[in-house]
Amino acid sequence: MTAILHKSFLEMSANDKMPIFKAPRALPPGRWKRSADAPPPPPPPPPPPSARPSVIVMAPPAQPQPAAAVSTKEAWIRFMEKKAEQAVFPSKEASTLQRKYLFDASTLVLTMCSECRRASRNLQMKQVDDDNQQLVINLCSICRANWRAQLASRFFKHDILLVKRKLAANQEADQEADQEADQA
Repeated sequence: MTAILHKSFLEMSANDKMPIFKAPRALPPGRWKRSADAPPPPPPPPPPPSARPSVIVMAPPAQPQPAAAVSTKEAWIRFMEKKAEQAVFPSKEASTLQRKYLFDASTLVLTMCSECRRASRNLQMKQVDDDNQQLVINLCSICRANWRAQLASRFFKHDILLVKRKLAANQEADQEADQEADQA
């Protein structure tokens, strides 16, 4: 059988035969051929004065001095404070929960602020039957509105509103302290 295959191979024309190995094409000269240790090529010489344009080139504007090094936490706090200035607290309608929409998804993810978690820790769970318990949680208007928004989309601005609430509370405390200091 090998003789038959060998004979049929010999009877093929030169165009039918396919080379087993093709030599690689010569690659064009380029930067890839330069050694890593070799210095870069020198820059091209500047054009003669007669070839230069007669347009006056102005210097670029002075760059502002870089601010002092700021830690990541301080930068995050500044960013959150700027965003909190633009945020708006949710309305009563936006923070109203309806049971029929809350439990449609296959998973239940509930994001709560630290105050709601702390308040929910003190609430007692109720035993419904042998297998089930009733979970009692406390949710502020921000957490309720966040839960509703979270049902529609997974991106929300929960932390920004919490920062805004904390800043408002701090400002109120500062104003009360100033009023007490003025009265004294």
